[in-house]
Amino acid sequence: MTFWYLFFIGLFFGSFANVISLRLHEKKPGIVMGHSECPNCKYLLKWYDNIPLLSWILLRGKCRKCHKSISWQYPIVELFFGILFLSAGLLANNHQIVVLIWYLIIFFALGILVLSDIRYMDIPDAVSLPTIGFLIISSLVNTFFVHIEEIPEIIPALLGFVAIYGLFSLSIIIPGILMSIQKRQSGPVRNAIISIIAFPFWIVFSLFGLGSAFEKIFDNTTDEEIPAWIGGGDLRLGIIMGFILGWKMGIMAVLFACIIGTVFYIPLLILGKTSSKSLVPFGPFLILSLILSLFFGNTILDYYLNIVHLI
Repeated sequence: MTFWYLFFIGLFFGSFANVISLRLHEKKPGIVMGHSECPNCKYLLKWYDNIPLLSWILLRGKCRKCHKSISWQYPIVELFFGILFLSAGLLANNHQIVVLIWYLIIFFALGILVLSDIRYMDIPDAVSLPTIGFLIISSLVNTFFVHIEEIPEIIPALLGFVAIYGLFSLSIIIPGILMSIQKRQSGPVRNAIISIIAFPFWIVFSLFGLGSAFEKIFDNTTDEEIPAWIGGGDLRLGIIMGFILGWKMGIMAVLFACIIGTVFYIPLLILGKTSSKSLVPFGPFLILSLILSLFFGNTILDYYLNIVHLI
């Protein structure tokens, strides 16, 4: 079965994602609804100015009214989502339509998270939390009702969450220990432990719209900044990875992300394009590794386990 039509659908969703990412960052009302506008002159775009890729090419990357350049990021993002949707079709090939829909929902959310992290160094709660909620509900439904092999069931999903969250927790507890040793105070390590315990509860409360209330309680239990090598957005991505991949492939995907990120970062460091103190978005590497694991993870994992058995 061919899924090239998904590529063209993905182009339109990429255009939509561009708008969502911007409005989430600027906290504008009407995240889903509302007209697109030129970022320079605020001219409300007509429907024929919003045709993915084609409009940008025909207008030569300029606004129809003010003629100022429109960033090349817009067609690149549309192309990226076209590839994402095509990838979802390839993964769901020869399976039930519900599997395709499941992948499309996940990949659309992941695409927005990549876009937001690259542009704004932010992984918005408004996308990551509903994605976690969707994965929990889909795994429960699949466990007790439909039993589709390609969609994770709740026990493997929870094991994946525990494994990756435990791995990521080291990026919080180790800096806490180091800071406590440096300051000769127990506060940093205590706060790190509290944050590790509290974060899953914050996720649950947030899924029911009570995240702000939980944050007020949590703020009263910590008296200083919590040291960490990883942000809360990356923790939420780790939870998403765990629910999708399970514990074995999930841990492997995190290691892949670290390798890919290092390979990308070291040349920039050598060329002086960044520094050791610069913040680098880790989310895109996590999501790239997640998608590669969905395609090739089982093959790589089996190959690795065979090597271990030979040793």
